[in-house]
Amino acid sequence: MILASLSLFLFADKLGLDQKLSAGNLENNLPSVIIYLAWMTFASATTLPISLVLIPGILLFSFQWAIILSFIGIVLGALIIYYLTIFLGKDFVEDYVGVQGKKLRVVKNMVEENSFGFLLILNSFYFFPSTLAHVVAGLTKTRFWKFIIPTMIGNFINFFFLGLLTLGISEGNYNYVYLSFGILVLNSLIPLLIYRKRVKEILKVSFGK
Repeated sequence: MILASLSLFLFADKLGLDQKLSAGNLENNLPSVIIYLAWMTFASATTLPISLVLIPGILLFSFQWAIILSFIGIVLGALIIYYLTIFLGKDFVEDYVGVQGKKLRVVKNMVEENSFGFLLILNSFYFFPSTLAHVVAGLTKTRFWKFIIPTMIGNFINFFFLGLLTLGISEGNYNYVYLSFGILVLNSLIPLLIYRKRVKEILKVSFGK
């Protein structure tokens, strides 16, 4: 899936999709770029749904630029939370996570068991609050590469195909809609099947109060 999304993105011109993968053109407006980056970084670092920022971005920027800017913002937000947790420790975690103490313990146990695998699944499952995964990665002092690689892969697939879904709906391209919806579902289901012994815990953290 990650190869499919990268191929669509990198070879859009050769595949004859460069004119189709288009929406707005605000990428030529520097203040708009800075504001969008700031909002995406904020969304990635908080509980604000990334989709609330991404969907307008797809409509205001060209598809390629919306993906690039979203990727930068999401990674920046994740890194901010990761390093703040490492440097500020438990006090920051308690203030930031608040009443989600039980969820924190569940995620912490999973990450300590298999940091790379569970960070990948938590970032891939669409409904999981990925910010919590960033906090736990910092709290457990997960090695940088074991944190950043699954974070980038899981989030990239989700926001790429969510963006393509948005583009398909706005332009009435049902091929994009069906493809994107199918991959978003698979991207959430496959990791759950692989770690099916932890499905109840993941779902409880994702949907529980």
